[in-house]
This record gives sequence, C-alpha cells and structure tokens, in this order.
Amino acid sequence: MILCVTPNAAIDRTLILSSVTLGEVHRPKDMIAAAGGKGLNVARAIKVLGGEPLCAGIIAGHTGRMIADLAEKDGLPSHWTQLATGESRMCVILVDQSRSESTVVNEAGINVTAEDWAQFVADVQAEAHNASLVAFCGSLPSGSSPDAFAEVLSTLSGIGSRVWVDTSGKWLQAAAGLPGVSIKINDEELAQLVGHEAADPGQIADSAVEIWQKSQAPVVVTMGSKGAIFVQNADNRWWAQSPPIEVFNAVGSGDSFLAGLLNAIEKGADAPQALRHAVAAGSANAMSKGGAHFSEDDFQTILAGTTIQSL
Repeated sequence: MILCVTPNAAIDRTLILSSVTLGEVHRPKDMIAAAGGKGLNVARAIKVLGGEPLCAGIIAGHTGRMIADLAEKDGLPSHWTQLATGESRMCVILVDQSRSESTVVNEAGINVTAEDWAQFVADVQAEAHNASLVAFCGSLPSGSSPDAFAEVLSTLSGIGSRVWVDTSGKWLQAAAGLPGVSIKINDEELAQLVGHEAADPGQIADSAVEIWQKSQAPVVVTMGSKGAIFVQNADNRWWAQSPPIEVFNAVGSGDSFLAGLLNAIEKGADAPQALRHAVAAGSANAMSKGGAHFSEDDFQTILAGTTIQSL
C-alpha cells in the first residue's frame, strides 16, 4: 500500500472551455469536480495503474466533507484528519482548448493550530506503519512550518518508511537533502536549490547528485517535454523520454508521473523501469482531461514507446 498524503486537500473544479478571454462570460463544454490536491491525484493515478493507495490529509468544514465524499466516490480509501473549525479550499482549473493551455486558481486553504498539526502527524504516522511507501505531496496549510515539516519527514524516515516528497518553495527547501528522504523535483526548482543552471540532461543529473550527496536517497527530476531523470546514486543515473503526444490538459501530469514511479517501485521494478512507468503515466495524463483521469490503455501505449538511457 502507498500512503498518499495531501496536507492541504481541495476540491478541484476543472472547466473545459473552447477558449478563455479575460472579462468575458464563459460556458464550459464539460466540467469535472474531484477530490484534489497533489496527493489525491497521485492516489487516483495509482488506482488507474492497478496499485493500492491510501489517502491521508487535513480537511475541514463543508468543503472538507465534500472532499471525503468525492474521494469515496472515486474508490479511494482514506484516513482524514478532520478539523473542528475552518474550511478546506477549492481550486478552479480553466482548460483553454484553443491554446492547449490551463489556468489554475488555487485558494490558500485552512489555517492549522499546533494541536491540529500534532493530530495530523499522529494520524500519518499510524498509517505509515502499514505502507510500503509514503508520499507527501503539494503545499502545506497556513500555520504549519518548514521545521515541523522536516521533523515529520525525518521521523518517518527514521522508523524505516520510504518517504518521497513532491512540493515547492520553502517546503521543498525543508525536505531536500534530508537523510533518507527522496524528492521529485523539476529542473527549474533544482537549479534554484543548487544555485546554478544546467543546460543538458547530463548536467541536470550532476546537479541532482548534489542533493543525493546530502540525502543518500533517490532524486527524480522532471524536464517537461524533455523527459525525466532518475538519480539513484552518484554512479547510476537514467534519462527517459516519452514518444511525441498531443497535450490536452497537463494539470496533474506531475502527480501522475509520481504515481507511475511509486507504483512501479512498489511492484519491484528497478530504477530505470520505474522511470519509464513514471514518464508514461505523466504523458498519458497530459493527453486526458487532467487530474489523473487518464486511461490504462493510453498509459500502456505510451509506455511501449518510452525510451531509457544511462547518463
């Protein structure tokens, strides 16, 4: 079982529009409402790929109850930390079909107290004992701190959990380099972390090794249409690329990528094969309506054409 933690869960409303023009009234051609936040997208994609996810995270208020209901409707087992006060967030995704672009509006979400955070940490640790992998995904709620985040990651790693993190900003800075904690990051974020740019996949892999030297845990770097890199250690690095695809909605592709990676690792795949699965899942999502609503058939088709090479 893969524990997918979404500290700042949301309802994602995806509106499919012919085009988007500011200042005008729009009527969507289609709409998807789903339990959202990066960890929930990861869980949804893991299920598409035949894996066994368990969702965890913080929810509050009426929106929080809707998140729980929508996750249940999607068949996603969950253990939520339900707050007594506050209101979970809602996020809106506008898909402009004419430009193959998506505009995302994310609400800030809830504010947690020290007691709320302690309960959340206790809930996650209780479920982590039964999980083969633990993934912390997305932003954290207001009221939490990077130091507290680093502490829970270190605690989980210390008790033997295989921990992966996909986040950004100060939360990424807190997680990167922690002993035993693996990260999934994009090439721009990596350049900011190490303090210098890298032009080609080999140089990007070298930069990722700088993070690995601190954590001694795998680092995976996504590069958009250029594919992705898996750094297992200083000597074992791979680069995978999908075949050309027609992008419909890329929102959730990074989450689907992580799902493909973790699902393959849990099933015993080695690093290069897990990377191929990750790239194929991310690309399959980009061809779909987004939010990890892709098909296994698309995934398998892309997987067959995904290439891998050692760096």
